[in-house]
Amino acid sequence: MIGSGQHNAGGLTRRAFVAASNLAAGWTATGRTTPFLSSAKLKNMSDPRVSTYDTYLSAWSAISDEERTKRLRESLSTDIVFANPLQTRHGITEVIEHLEVFQKRTPGGSFRMNNMVGWDDHALAEWQLVDGAGNPGFSGYDVIAFDGQGLITTILLFGNLEAQKLAWRRRHPAELAVTE
Repeated sequence: MIGSGQHNAGGLTRRAFVAASNLAAGWTATGRTTPFLSSAKLKNMSDPRVSTYDTYLSAWSAISDEERTKRLRESLSTDIVFANPLQTRHGITEVIEHLEVFQKRTPGGSFRMNNMVGWDDHALAEWQLVDGAGNPGFSGYDVIAFDGQGLITTILLFGNLEAQKLAWRRRHPAELAVTE
């Protein structure tokens, strides 16, 4: 039953629905596509999920393989599942390989966190690609789950790319009128 906070048939609790609705309403009501918080303010946030995710994102940067492995072990559980539209990776070793390929394809590239919201052991992070010259690129979102030790157990990546945008057609108000 939705009102009780228990899972309904679709697997969504009332609390999860309200949190997602508030997030969507906040972003759309402001008409902003930029984050509510600056990167500097995000770095000063005390929530450990922000710090853990920031450590994970920093592993995408042009750093030594040793440092990349260290940062990923500090932020990811050993049984991490990282899924994007192209492939799902399981375990830290496969994530390391993916990040190494990213650096070869986008030398000097990195990602910055623009915003993060969350509850309990889940978070939604908004990020942006930054190329090796410091120019902003495409943006996207990670849906993240954390374990009891605060490590990331799953990352579900959504890129804000034309190929991944779902078509949505606004209906004409006349079509919504009820006729009898």
